[in-house]
Amino acid sequence: MKIETSTASTPILAERIKTAGDLRRSISLNDSFRFSRELFGGNMEQMNHVLQQIGEMHSLDAALVFLSSKIKVEEENEAKADLVELLKKYFI
Repeated sequence: MKIETSTASTPILAERIKTAGDLRRSISLNDSFRFSRELFGGNMEQMNHVLQQIGEMHSLDAALVFLSSKIKVEEENEAKADLVELLKKYFI
């Protein structure tokens, strides 16, 4: 009996995560409002635009540099720390 294994048709975990949807879909509704309010001054449109651009990036480092250029908050901001953790999971 011969068992064939095909790894070409089985996507690796990172590919499945990336193709699962854009970054905005991985943020809960509560976090979406919190991030908008605390990091983007209540501007949901700006937040969505920034998240869309981050979702098109290929590395966590690039995403963090870009995010830092778009939001100006204290390093100890809990909302920023939560968003960074979400980005780390997204770019694994």
